[in-house]
Amino acid sequence: MSTVTPTVPPQRGEEELSLHNDWFPSGWMHVLPRHHALLLTMLFGTATVRQLRGNLDTLAVQVFGDEPGRGISAFGDEGLDSPLLWLEDDDLEYAESPEDAAQIRADAEEHQAWFEAALRAASLPVPSTVRELAAVMESFGIVQQSEGRWSVPYHLPRPENVLALPDEILARLQSLRRHLTIEPAKQALLSYLADSLGYPAAVSTSLDRLERATGCSVDELREALDYLADEEDYGTKLLRGDPAIPVRARDLAVHARFQICMDWQQINENTINVQLG
Repeated sequence: MSTVTPTVPPQRGEEELSLHNDWFPSGWMHVLPRHHALLLTMLFGTATVRQLRGNLDTLAVQVFGDEPGRGISAFGDEGLDSPLLWLEDDDLEYAESPEDAAQIRADAEEHQAWFEAALRAASLPVPSTVRELAAVMESFGIVQQSEGRWSVPYHLPRPENVLALPDEILARLQSLRRHLTIEPAKQALLSYLADSLGYPAAVSTSLDRLERATGCSVDELREALDYLADEEDYGTKLLRGDPAIPVRARDLAVHARFQICMDWQQINENTINVQLG
């Protein structure tokens, strides 16, 4: 395939790499070999933003450069033909003991095994190099090319719609997406309680009051409140009545008064966005 130099003028931030907004919500980082898949999705995303053209090798040089130690060698010593990594050296830095290190290695081996099994079940080739992984990602619809121009769709396909995945991975993807959906309302709630109300141990409120205070919808607030109450890390209780009994936000009427009881020390230890003053 011949190389075509982009005809569009240089854009602001052209030297920056672009990562698709849907990459993390899609869940592919939990399915594909994480390190090389992330580099490839940045390659494809940047090529889309810059409207680059060319074959995969040309694309890699245009986006990452070809300087030793800085350019396409980021994929490995052999560039796009480098073997896939299922375990990075950095992964083992989190190991606190030889047993932890052994578990990390075992998890990486298990990840590789079920991914390759899912590909075989779908009659798809099992990649062994970065270049082959790029071809697999294209077959999944994560990236598309036409006449040398590469692009990523607005919404990435979901792994479970492409591959038959283990139940454990499906549950992990479901939990990930619920967390990402709830996070904006959760942070808005915590910021309101901390910054506007001064870290109260308990506050009497209602969903409509919280809606006005946070700008989040009632449905978003119900999800976020129940999430905070369900997760032990946040030490949050929703109570109503006299004597007070636990309630679910999803069961509350919009104008019903209820109490939010907060353990701010516990929240502070498990949340990076809200800190005790």
